[in-house]
Amino acid sequence: MVIVEGLSLTLGEQKVLTSVDFCLNAGEHLGILGPNGAGKTSLLRLIAGDLKHQSGDVKVFGRSPHAMPLSERARQIAMLSQRPDFNFPFKIEEIIALGRYPFRGDKVSVDDLVWQIIEALELEPLVGRSILTLSGGERQRVHIARAIAQVWDLREPGLLLLDEPFSALDVAHQVTARRVLESMRQRLPLTLISVVHDLHGATRVFDQICLLGADGDQAGFGSPFELLSEDKLKAVYGVEVQALYFSDGQLAGHTARASQP
Repeated sequence: MVIVEGLSLTLGEQKVLTSVDFCLNAGEHLGILGPNGAGKTSLLRLIAGDLKHQSGDVKVFGRSPHAMPLSERARQIAMLSQRPDFNFPFKIEEIIALGRYPFRGDKVSVDDLVWQIIEALELEPLVGRSILTLSGGERQRVHIARAIAQVWDLREPGLLLLDEPFSALDVAHQVTARRVLESMRQRLPLTLISVVHDLHGATRVFDQICLLGADGDQAGFGSPFELLSEDKLKAVYGVEVQALYFSDGQLAGHTARASQP
């Protein structure tokens, strides 16, 4: 379970987040949405324990992530940052294996585990190549694999944090990655939190949505059906939004246009 209560953050003189509250049950997938500069990445880093808040509280499975020893935190919380970067010619299998560093000394074969992830994410054509030779989308797929490696065989409850994981991926590889993540969530004690901009994916993927406003205030928390209404999205993004529905009444996605003066 992830509990955020009255969470606020100020960096320098800039107020980044104000009074964010939500409770995410273990095993659920939360989507964090909002306009650029709304504090989405900062919220993710606070949950990861990489930033210290000024007021409020964060608990991950009953503990403050910021107070956890780094070695222990790395065994329970994995995070994919928005712009991961490697400037060294590591092979892709070596980078994926870095996700197992917190578990060094365990009996699990790192090579076998890394190959399982390579097959799951269909990365076989990239094996043996330096990450410096890959396209942006290919690099992103490798970094997703590295984050996944950290929680691939959880024995105790774990948390995977993803910051715009699919922004550089084509639609086919988005489908593959989403399928792998959902499979992991079904077989592991794994909770997921993702920062995304894609409203279409948000309607189908997430159990809960945390919607942030442009000033870092919380515009709402609840189910995608509740949060992704036309009026609420217009208020947050400042554009006309139309909800699209399947024939059975389920929310299918949204289309938007600039508001008319």
